[in-house]
Amino acid sequence: MISVLQIDDEPALLDLSKIFLEMRQEFRVESCSSPKKALEILKEREFDAVVTDNQMDEMSGIDLIKEIRNAGLNTPVILFTGQQQEELLGDSQKFINHGYVQKNGSVIAMFNTLSLKLKTLVRIQKKSSINSPLWKDSINPEEMKKRRAFAVRQRMLDLGRTKKKY
Repeated sequence: MISVLQIDDEPALLDLSKIFLEMRQEFRVESCSSPKKALEILKEREFDAVVTDNQMDEMSGIDLIKEIRNAGLNTPVILFTGQQQEELLGDSQKFINHGYVQKNGSVIAMFNTLSLKLKTLVRIQKKSSINSPLWKDSINPEEMKKRRAFAVRQRMLDLGRTKKKY
């Protein structure tokens, strides 16, 4: 089961998100309406992913992501916002590199997109965690070398796919 911390200052959306994500029994969602409280929770407990709104009174989602990264946490974060992605480009783009889902259109399609993005990011995060200390203790050096080589090749392929074509 994928553990998710969702932050949004709209309680109705938090409730709706929790219902949609948990009904598939693939997610366990903890909701939080305060970005500052969410930072405290993240320092105390681990989550597989974080989903945050951007436009909140206490702190923007971009600022929350910056705080999460400054705390040394590498948890995948999805910005779940009503803003257009173009509005978020620029300096803030590097902080939303994990994901972006826009709150618009069909509710079912919106939550299906969020669900798929969460599963994909968590799967990628778990695959890339082969460099963590836990892996080093449980895998022999030759296997570790193979996994690192695979991860490097995969990153190079990913970079090749993301290059802009002019």
